[in-house]
Amino acid sequence: MTRSTSAPARVLVEWLTEALRSRLGPRWRVVVGEQASTAVVTSPDGGRATIAIEARTTPTTRTVVEVADRADRLRVGGASRPTPFLVAPYIGRRVRAACRARGVGYADQSGAWSLRLDRPAIDWDLPGADENPTPPPPGLRTLRGVSTARVLRELVGRRPPLSLRTLAALAGVTSATAYKVLVLLEREGLVEREPRGAVVAVDWRGVLERWARDHVVDSPVTAQRWLAPRGVEALLEPLRELPTSAKVDTPRVAVTGAWAARADFDTLVGARLVAYTDRPTALAARLGLRPMQGPGSNVTLIVPRDPRLLDAPRRRDGLPRGALSGRGEPAQVVNGSPVRGSPPSSAWCSAAH
Repeated sequence: MTRSTSAPARVLVEWLTEALRSRLGPRWRVVVGEQASTAVVTSPDGGRATIAIEARTTPTTRTVVEVADRADRLRVGGASRPTPFLVAPYIGRRVRAACRARGVGYADQSGAWSLRLDRPAIDWDLPGADENPTPPPPGLRTLRGVSTARVLRELVGRRPPLSLRTLAALAGVTSATAYKVLVLLEREGLVEREPRGAVVAVDWRGVLERWARDHVVDSPVTAQRWLAPRGVEALLEPLRELPTSAKVDTPRVAVTGAWAARADFDTLVGARLVAYTDRPTALAARLGLRPMQGPGSNVTLIVPRDPRLLDAPRRRDGLPRGALSGRGEPAQVVNGSPVRGSPPSSAWCSAAH
């Protein structure tokens, strides 16, 4: 990460200085110290405040702790503590929240601002962009594809730390593929990595929301809607009785969504059951479902892009369940499903459709 003494960081400090002067107006003074690590803001009535500036090209939540600690060290004798301030090309939602929690001001080039001073009185709070507006470097640009989905499922379904090699092995992909996914997520502030590459923190909800923007389950070939005439709860026992091992005459199935999540989360299950299967017509016949499109349906059967997800579904409460999403797509949690809390060892959420 680039500190305030590097050339890119000096450019950021220069941008911050001009942005402060522009926002404050000509009657205010902004004087930056020799090392570009502090700035003194003076109001027209003589009120003064010192800002401890830290410029980073790729800030993380660990950066926020460092910025706050550095401001403490800059306090000399009985002098007041300077206001810690982070500037970066882009500051993601997770890092912004950490700044607010630690009393660290921030600004980025997407328009995000947060600065609170008592004297002179300043209270700025502007949200900025939800995602990095800077054109991405060469590499992965979307969270699409089976291999990418495998990496994402492992990221949100396991607790860090995770080394790059371990993540790739768990996902069954190459290290190069896992690395490309991590680079995209790190750039958007959704994961944090050690200098040697190990993942140490994951904004799992943010990852799911970012993933959802690239996927919609809307193909009748892969997603089919059905009606369970006696209601969804009447299907639970037949689903519990289905063998999980692959058999020629038995469709493979993994329940997902709220019905799968209720054993792990405080979840309102609702009326719809979502499941993944390699043979939706055969499963529907076995469960006594009727084909129905439109608002009257209460069952959705999805053929997964990644058949690996049906190889060994786990059972909880007797139901064969798929981890996160059998189709390899993001979770219903981002589309309003009331799943609350943080993910356990496996995050059981439903497909976005």
